[in-house]
Amino acid sequence: MNAPCEVKSVILRVARELARKPADVERAVVIFEDGYVTPEITQHLRSRTLVPFRSQEHGLAVAIVHTHPLPRSAPSLADLWALCIMSTNRTPAYLATVYSSGEGSVVTIYIAKRRLHPQEIREIIRKSYLYELLNVRFRFAPEISEKQIREQHRILQEHGIVVERYVFRRYYGHRS
Repeated sequence: MNAPCEVKSVILRVARELARKPADVERAVVIFEDGYVTPEITQHLRSRTLVPFRSQEHGLAVAIVHTHPLPRSAPSLADLWALCIMSTNRTPAYLATVYSSGEGSVVTIYIAKRRLHPQEIREIIRKSYLYELLNVRFRFAPEISEKQIREQHRILQEHGIVVERYVFRRYYGHRS
């Protein structure tokens, strides 16, 4: 599963499935290079979860898709670390975040098209740290989150990380 369009279609399918589930916990899946998608990994708000980056059976992780149970649509520091680690093993590397609300869901895909060097990784994390603190301090206020999104995406793009955003509106009608 190396074609970018094939990987993105699996990511978007998995993201839509995760978006339909309750937002009481963070949910994640890992997609491996042979196309295998892990069973759902769940994490409660204050606990930590280990996500596999390599499998003896399925090879290297190509993508991680996970939900944000809090009202946030920008990547956390943990998200950025995961993307950076995957990029040191294999490119392109994908990280997708899913945030759902009553109106629908927002899926943001971060694509590291090349291997990120340790110096770049440190710079990305250092520049993103301030937004993580602001988000926690102001309880993920929409104004902070939107500012973080714009500035963080600019920082990521400077390091060759492509950012794609998809909005899926909730459908309330019925079909005949």
